[in-house]
Amino acid sequence: MKNYILFLGLLAFLFLGGLVISCKGDEEITVDTPLPMDNIPEEEGENETPEQSFQKSCATIIERITTENVSAIQNVNTLANVVDGHLDKMKEDGSFSDVNYEDKAYTSWPVVTHLDRVKQMALAYIIPGNAYCQQADLYEKIVKALEYWNDNRPMSNNWWYNEISVPRSMGLILVLLRSGKEKVPKEIENALLKYLQNSSKKPSEYEAANKVDVTLHWLYRGCLQQDKEVVDIAVSEAFSPLAYTTGEGIQYDNSYFQHSQQLYIGGYATVLVNRAVEIAIYASGTDYALTTERLSVLSEFVRGTLLRCIRKQYMFYNVMGRSIARFGALNQGTGMISLLNKLKQVDISHISEYEQAIMLLSGGEYNGMGKTLTHYYVGDFTLYQSADYSIGVRAVSNRTYRCENGNGENLKGYFLSDGSMVISREGNEYVDIFPVWDWGKVPGVTAPQISSIPVIKNWTQKGESDFVGGVSDGKIGASVYKMNNTKDGIRLSANKAWFFGDKEIVCLGSNITSVMNEEVTTALNQCLLSGTVAYSNGGNVSSISKGMEVTNATVDWVLHKNVGYFLPQKQVVSFKAENRKGSWKDINTAETHGTTYKDVCTIWLSHGSQPSKATYSYIIVPNMADATAMRNYDVSNMEILSNTENVQAVRDRTTGVVQIIFYKGATLNFDNTEVAVDSGCALILKDYKTVFDVYISDPSHNVKQLTLRIKRSGKEASETLNTLFSNDGNHKGKSHYISMSLKNYIVKKYICTLPLLLLNIFVLMGQKNFEESCEMIIKKIASDNLLSVNDVEALDRNVAYYLSEIADDGHFPDVDYGDKSRTNWKPMLHLDKLYQMVLAYVIPDGSHFQQQQLYEKIVRGLEYWNKAYCKSANWWYNQVGAPRLLGKTLVVLRTGGKSISDNLENSLLQQMKTVGGNPSDPNRTGANKADIALHWLYRGCLQQDKETVDVAVREAFAPLSYTTLEGIQYDNSYFQHNQQLYIGGYASVLISRIVEIAWYTVNSDYELSGERLNLLSKFVRDTFLKCIRGKFMCYNVMGRGISRKDAINQKGIVDWLNKLKLIDKEYATEYENVLSAFSSGSNKTEKKYSSFTHYYVGDFSIFQNVDYSFGVRTVSERTYRSEEGNGENLKGYFLSDGSTVISVTGNEYENIFPVWDWCKIPGTTCPQMDTIPRMEKTWTHLGESDFVGGVSDGDMGVVAYKMNNDQDGVDVSAKKAWFFLGKEVVCLGSDISTSAGYPLTTTLNQCLLSGNVYCSEKGQVKTIEKGGSISSASLDWILHNKVGYFFPQAQSVSLKAEHKIGNWHEINETQSKATVHKDVFCAWLDHGKLPYKATYSYIVVPNVSSVTNMQKYKSSDVEIIENSAYAQAVKHKGIGVTQIVFYQSGQLSIGDIDLSVDKGCIIMIKENGKQLLFDISDPSHKLDVLNIQIRSSKKNKRTLQVDFSDDGYHKGRTHSLQCNY
Repeated sequence: MKNYILFLGLLAFLFLGGLVISCKGDEEITVDTPLPMDNIPEEEGENETPEQSFQKSCATIIERITTENVSAIQNVNTLANVVDGHLDKMKEDGSFSDVNYEDKAYTSWPVVTHLDRVKQMALAYIIPGNAYCQQADLYEKIVKALEYWNDNRPMSNNWWYNEISVPRSMGLILVLLRSGKEKVPKEIENALLKYLQNSSKKPSEYEAANKVDVTLHWLYRGCLQQDKEVVDIAVSEAFSPLAYTTGEGIQYDNSYFQHSQQLYIGGYATVLVNRAVEIAIYASGTDYALTTERLSVLSEFVRGTLLRCIRKQYMFYNVMGRSIARFGALNQGTGMISLLNKLKQVDISHISEYEQAIMLLSGGEYNGMGKTLTHYYVGDFTLYQSADYSIGVRAVSNRTYRCENGNGENLKGYFLSDGSMVISREGNEYVDIFPVWDWGKVPGVTAPQISSIPVIKNWTQKGESDFVGGVSDGKIGASVYKMNNTKDGIRLSANKAWFFGDKEIVCLGSNITSVMNEEVTTALNQCLLSGTVAYSNGGNVSSISKGMEVTNATVDWVLHKNVGYFLPQKQVVSFKAENRKGSWKDINTAETHGTTYKDVCTIWLSHGSQPSKATYSYIIVPNMADATAMRNYDVSNMEILSNTENVQAVRDRTTGVVQIIFYKGATLNFDNTEVAVDSGCALILKDYKTVFDVYISDPSHNVKQLTLRIKRSGKEASETLNTLFSNDGNHKGKSHYISMSLKNYIVKKYICTLPLLLLNIFVLMGQKNFEESCEMIIKKIASDNLLSVNDVEALDRNVAYYLSEIADDGHFPDVDYGDKSRTNWKPMLHLDKLYQMVLAYVIPDGSHFQQQQLYEKIVRGLEYWNKAYCKSANWWYNQVGAPRLLGKTLVVLRTGGKSISDNLENSLLQQMKTVGGNPSDPNRTGANKADIALHWLYRGCLQQDKETVDVAVREAFAPLSYTTLEGIQYDNSYFQHNQQLYIGGYASVLISRIVEIAWYTVNSDYELSGERLNLLSKFVRDTFLKCIRGKFMCYNVMGRGISRKDAINQKGIVDWLNKLKLIDKEYATEYENVLSAFSSGSNKTEKKYSSFTHYYVGDFSIFQNVDYSFGVRTVSERTYRSEEGNGENLKGYFLSDGSTVISVTGNEYENIFPVWDWCKIPGTTCPQMDTIPRMEKTWTHLGESDFVGGVSDGDMGVVAYKMNNDQDGVDVSAKKAWFFLGKEVVCLGSDISTSAGYPLTTTLNQCLLSGNVYCSEKGQVKTIEKGGSISSASLDWILHNKVGYFFPQAQSVSLKAEHKIGNWHEINETQSKATVHKDVFCAWLDHGKLPYKATYSYIVVPNVSSVTNMQKYKSSDVEIIENSAYAQAVKHKGIGVTQIVFYQSGQLSIGDIDLSVDKGCIIMIKENGKQLLFDISDPSHKLDVLNIQIRSSKKNKRTLQVDFSDDGYHKGRTHSLQCNY
């Protein structure tokens, strides 16, 4: 059967159609085309129309749906036998005799049996090898069954059946039957498709899993009808839940909510993931493929949350919602394996992780799994996982909802959210135990022993606790639940905490108070009985077996199924081993399973009736072998420091780590240490004598400021956290890391500053073979690193400190090796210190040169790193940062006096290979590819592995080719992270890495030369360096790097420029000029030059001459907005909307960004919104404009941006154009409209204030000093810092010269919160709140030195001919140049010439005697031909035709023509 299916799928794929199968015997299969696809080209090509592409996508999706369902049938004979039974029960009208079609049951609705049977009949009809294949009689019965359903249309009382289950089944049946020899009669199929259409609301009206369920039958219907709008909606909505949300769906902490803020990692989340993956596979390779951003969220959720809630093949019971009451619900084995096998096809970069999970789900061992502790601060859930055991704790706060009951399910689950605890080694501890459970003793829960468990009337309700949370360093931590139950007849409060250590979990309860008469208990566990239950009383070990119990005893410990429970204080303990009887119907009215019997072990503490401020404490030690191990275990290492109403605290004596829950401001004293806070919080203190690593969180989610003080031996450390929690946004409750010192000193991290590189003597060495090449490269790398140290004494001081702190096992006490942060990953500090230690060991001038003690510590540090195997949640640290630093450390060490052992070096190199990615990976492009290639070069040369070096150099230089993907574009711009402009940032990294590797390989077999060297040279000279003024890069090409301090200062390029001038000798003079400009801080040269470049792929333009630079960045439907991500560039939403850089000296914007008004980015027309839109879920998205471009003759030009922003709450449209005329830039805006209600402004500039600001109002010059401002509709001009702004029309202009404050952390979560002070100049035009078709005009004249020169400026040379919705045009009379933007077909008079065009375009006209020189471009990138008609006053008429059809990768480029008139 499987051979049939494989062959079938292959043929279907080749023909790009569904399946039409002719049965001519058991062994013969033929496949014909089922859909009307005559117009679909067989191969994709440039001639394929969008309609044909869509039809092909539909055909592919239908084929995959069919193949998936056909391949699920393992035995066709069994299927035929099943169909026999269906036909025996089928009546003449198409109904089945045993189905009650009048039934409207809410659950287990029997009427869907009809559709289940018809689906099986349809499969039998289309699958070869069975008696029913293409049988006419079966076909007629199927049609009859469909007609019956269509005529009667049964309905359930449960919306889910009517809107999801039935239309999904019906849609699938219709898809399958498209592959049959005989098709469903059109009138019936159309009627049923209409029925599907009316069965549900739009997918957008549903949430999360339900939404994705509905989209599936929308996809069926859309593909069957080839309705693009329906398919667009289906796929868009199917994938829309794959984004972080505060509503139902995947939360910002990677937990999952359904039915309000209710934890549902099991149940609904698995439905969502299954459906999303199902549709992703259907749509793979089509126009509807799952995007990288959505896939990333899906992958993170599955790997980081869903799979971790499963032990072996069993899901945690406390994340299942009401489905806990369904028979077999915990068993996720078969379904999850099927899901992961599908996910491997979609998320190929994590195949190995999915295969590992499949192995575990299949019964494999957890050998080698690391320890992880995650607190889901949104979901109120804590999860610990290791090779030995898993634990999950579920709580509920006033932010979240209790575990629901509904549809007659989960009738006794009221207490499931009150600190329920899963303790799992084998996974099967709770399998189908629930009918016999004592639901007043849910594991981990403190509850009254009432006779009747409450049932919430409205399915669920919010919790009542205002203090629920946790703190984690990634491996250990604490969870807290301040229980306060006052509803549904429950009157019980308690402070409950769980402290997760390396091997133990300390469970504390305090302030347990109840006014109820019922006994209050805390259940340690209630699970399936396995063997005996051992216990110790006063050191005497006993045990009980099934049918026995111990009640109200005082014991030392209890052991069951290798899980130990230690009781460190005297308390009343009971435990039972008994056979229990129960019924599934007691907890789920729809369950058909009858009475069930289970052997159960229950262990609990009694707090008596009406307890007041009672306490409990117990320590769980999973993985105890037997009673002897329990007796010998030293549980005193886990010291309970406090268990009071205000403070619960535990110390691990073996590590010195203290974990504390402060329920309010309080003080904890232990030994000679005092810890005090002024607000409630959760803490981990890692004690290193004088230094504390602190992890802290706010379980209330309401703390604005908190002060933490630590005192010891007369010394004190104090930290007031002003904005740590208030800036958490959607991540309130997360753990934060700070470091506190009891001494008033700061260890300064040594930072190397690169000197200008001397010509390396190794360049002159000729190479005879590969081994010599490797040796030469190693020496050059080492030399490079040694030359980077310009302060040997400072290096020696740092290394002396590192030697004093490094432990005997090679770890540094101030490094958190369990950290997995995406930014500022802490384990990198270990490598950084080792790298400095190696430099100190190798540098002859230092005091540590070839010091034996230093060598031994280096070895231990490397050994520790080798064992620690640290990994970040950010791929970059794993595949770039860490292996690169480790690699160059090993290279430098190779040149030292004493080498490390081959075993250690090879093991570290293997780690680099295993973790460090592959530069050939198609997911690694541009700068990322070159970054990985560098450490491959290190490794290859160290191992003299030619294949590795070959790959390293080949892939390092591979980005030196033009591409339409990420990398250097055909217009010489640069893209990274999709089609996103990144000339600064990633391009800079790319150049740096390529030049570095090119420098190392000079005069070797791997030397950079030819076309790749030429392209590197061209990109550096014609793009990268053009974007720099003085030392400073244009801020608007930096991507999210704009939010990093000193990022636009490009002093770092001096190093690679010095190398490049020796590699690219032809242009050495140009590089030397740039280096001179860097050293002088000026772009002034004796050579006069003027350059204007429009990057028609990158949507960016730059003008540069000796006096100033002017850059404009825009965004179209072809390119992406400037991104935010990894907590960076949090306010940069409008950076792509026509931002302008106006620069004379270069430093106009140096580090201004923390104090910027980000709604007034220079050049942009923006709403003055209270909150700037964010793109944190997707990092970025495509622009929306279909008309963005420019024209250039190399010296002058025009840029046009038809702005149309209607996403993310921004509702602004405008037509913006910049006319570059040499000495001035004319800026026009027209058709400016918004209905959003925010004030709308266009910003002339916002830069650092330099001296006074001057302006002219009706001819009167005024001086604006710092602190001053002006708003006027009568300004003639403004002058600031040698840049003049003229206003040719009356308009509302405002300016301010003010002192502003801010901090980098507000725009970049990885940056400092220290206050930044800057003096700022800002000038803008005010368009009001609801402008409609408003306009603006201003002329920027840079390099105006004085007020006198402003008054002398001849603005009359510039004539604004048109500034309307259809065209914008400027003529410079002095130089005889006219520049026009036609947004549509139209006509314009220019002097004695009438010019008309039949389509939108940009034109620049230069008068040359009786000739007109035309420069023309197509900003839409969609035109084939443009017709231009010219009429003169002499009645002469000329028609020019511009052919854009052959532009290919150069769409949008400038075409030049000329004509006489």
